[in-house]
Amino acid sequence: MTDTPKISPSSLKYIRLSPCFENDQGGDKTAADEGTKLHAACETGVIPEDLSEEQRQVVQQCLAYAQPLVSRPGSQVFKELSLHELAELSPHMRRGKADLVVLHNNGTAELIDWKMGRNPVDDAEENDQQKAYVIALFRRWPHLKAVKVHLVQPRRDEVSTFTFNRSSLTKLQLELANTITQMEKFRAADKYAPRTDTCLWCARRHSCPAMVGTVTTIAKNYDAELKLPEEFHPSKVTSPVAMAAMLDLASSVDKWVQSARHHFTQAALNGADIPGYELREKKAMRSVDDAKATWAVVRDVVGQEEFLEACSISLPELEKAWCARAPRGQKGAAKEALTEKLVEAGALKQGAPSHYLGKVRK
Repeated sequence: MTDTPKISPSSLKYIRLSPCFENDQGGDKTAADEGTKLHAACETGVIPEDLSEEQRQVVQQCLAYAQPLVSRPGSQVFKELSLHELAELSPHMRRGKADLVVLHNNGTAELIDWKMGRNPVDDAEENDQQKAYVIALFRRWPHLKAVKVHLVQPRRDEVSTFTFNRSSLTKLQLELANTITQMEKFRAADKYAPRTDTCLWCARRHSCPAMVGTVTTIAKNYDAELKLPEEFHPSKVTSPVAMAAMLDLASSVDKWVQSARHHFTQAALNGADIPGYELREKKAMRSVDDAKATWAVVRDVVGQEEFLEACSISLPELEKAWCARAPRGQKGAAKEALTEKLVEAGALKQGAPSHYLGKVRK
């Protein structure tokens, strides 16, 4: 592996655990886009009208947390502070950006990071990203004696704090240097260290030799005659024959995935304590199956129009009742006539068809 992408501070943990990790820039951006919008609201203090009530509460929690920190007399407040010191430490590092930094006149500082997601993050004392930011702050302000990190997670109602003293700077810089050196060594030797907690977010997971080896081993256990494709990244496969081979491989692996989920869920139901997992329950959908009985219950409170608005119609059952009144041999025509009438009345909505690839039966 010759090319080495720039490392963002948020990726440092993954690089430390799996030195060949590359941040996936092509995944779903929904959460990231929401985070950007919420961070912007925290920066400006202006809550956009298009935020939901829950999102508004998240921003308000952050602003309320910051208020006593930024209002201390004689303090300087920096929002979205660019930390170019990180890029100066190593050619592999990107500059970071701290959400909020408060520099007090007693030689201490507050480093606040808004974590808008619902998943837990590492505590402030162990957080690789925040350690890098602390290094940058100590290097920017030589007079700084201590930095208190605040990791604020409003959606989890959690705050993690830790104070780093300047005496810890040498240790922090050594840890960062070791992470980068390890990355350089692994990449130069094309050596991999796959882990389930990093591979899921890695841009190379489709073509990583370690991941490919694991996948093919699983697939071969389900189909010993399986033909393996030469290229494993779906976006790079252009040959229809290779596409077919990859789909066969995916089907074999999917069988293993479904089997694992089924058997291990049963094990958990029987009392097995699986590390890192918990048994969760999905609530089943509620439905009302008897319209007549329901109307008898609600008619004294709910009007007929309101009741009809709340009802849903089973099209197959309606077609069945309609066609039952058609002359023998005319049921097909009657069904088509009903469809036309419903379309003309604007009552029938036809969803867009979806497509999928199915295996051709020989």
